[in-house]
Amino acid sequence: MFIDEVCKKSRFSKLQKSSLFLELNNEDKDLYQFVDSYLKDYCDFFGLTVDDVNGIKERFSIGYRNDIENFLETGKYPNQLIPEVQRTLDRIEYDIILISSYLLEKHRFSILKWLASKEFLDKKILTVGVGPGVEIGVILEFLGSSCAIKGYDIDLGDFVIARYGNKVKKEMFLGSTEKFDTVVLIEILEHLSAPLELLDICSKSMAGNGRLYATTALDIPQFDHLYNFRENEIVDLCDRCGLTVIQAKKIEHGTILSKINSVNEVIEAIKQ
Repeated sequence: MFIDEVCKKSRFSKLQKSSLFLELNNEDKDLYQFVDSYLKDYCDFFGLTVDDVNGIKERFSIGYRNDIENFLETGKYPNQLIPEVQRTLDRIEYDIILISSYLLEKHRFSILKWLASKEFLDKKILTVGVGPGVEIGVILEFLGSSCAIKGYDIDLGDFVIARYGNKVKKEMFLGSTEKFDTVVLIEILEHLSAPLELLDICSKSMAGNGRLYATTALDIPQFDHLYNFRENEIVDLCDRCGLTVIQAKKIEHGTILSKINSVNEVIEAIKQ
């Protein structure tokens, strides 16, 4: 696998991968292999090497450790601090971090596994915050779905555009007269200063009895996170948008990089 080549040059990545891979069953390994191939395709598209991947990951890890230290000291996310301690990643760097995290971090793979367990056949699907396109890939390619999907992201990369064509749009989602059976908001709400606004827009674009699959972040002081959800806050926000949460569970991180109890919540909600 491509990720094995990455891990050969990073002891920490090797430990992460080994710990995660030991817990996978055969079905999980099929999903894992899909993401591994996706990472390789992405790197081939841009001519990135294993050394490039490791360099990007190392720079991000250093920055994230600093973000955690600042959060422990101040209780503030990076965007709330003075500009001198803020940082950015370009689209390619960010995509590499996101794709590789599914292959190395247990909580990230758990999110993807949760999404892959849902039913998408013959559905009209909206996904907002496409990022590197892994979730679209899982739905369309890995699950072999016959669904019709539309994806939106204001910072859509060339790889995703080339791979998915007119299924994705490089623009902000502002609502639609078309009604969707399923809305997917994976790792996007915490990037908004007012997540309720997007939830409401998406709810109004859903068909009756439509399903929402979403994640939220609690105490994950990543440089581009603008909103820190309180525990179970998403349930109240969904209710205010006419959505009833029918499943909610926590996924704790348990990473040695963190000294805080970072948590993702994954929720399934239905349109009332």
